Order: sequence, then structure tokens, then C-alpha cells
Amino acid sequence: MPDIRAERTREEVFAEVRDLLMSAFSLEAGEIAPDASFRDLDIDSMDFLDFLTDLGQRMDRRLSARDFAGVRTVGDLVGILTGEVKPSSLVLGIRNKDHE
Repeated sequence: MPDIRAERTREEVFAEVRDLLMSAFSLEAGEIAPDASFRDLDIDSMDFLDFLTDLGQRMDRRLSARDFAGVRTVGDLVGILTGEVKPSSLVLGIRNKDHE
């Protein structure tokens, strides 16, 4: 399984996540920012799980829903994908403002 951290920058991962969000949920690029919450984007938990499956396939990576339990924003998701944020820190409510 490829290591996304070694292959893509944070900006590249964000662009890939943004593009998939736009395609999957008919969103505009301007609506999707690192601090945008999935709730504000009208993406519920079931839609988010489907999105993770699609994202994992696109990135050739198996994504565990458990690792993304604390994700609230696009920046949280990108931080986990790049390894900058540990999933457990989000579950505990610890967010680094640099990654939102």
C-alpha cells in the first residue's frame, strides 16, 4: 500500500480531497476550505463513510472508519491523510489550528 505522506504534499492531498468532494456532492471549489466542516457542507455521517471508501480507492489506500471518527473538518481529514494529525488526537478533541 503506498504511503500517501511520501508521495503527496498537503496541498496535493487537499486538492484531491476537494476534487472528490466536488464530484461526489456537487459542491463548488470555493465552498471547500480546510476549516469547512462536513456538517456545513451538508455531508452526514453515512455520506462521509461512503466518501472515505471512494477516497481510499482513489488514493489506492485502505481507510478505516475508526481512524476518522473525530474528523469534523476538511483540514482534519487532510491532516490524518498526510500523517500530520493522529486520529486519536481528534477523538480527544485536540486540534492543531495549523491544520484546519
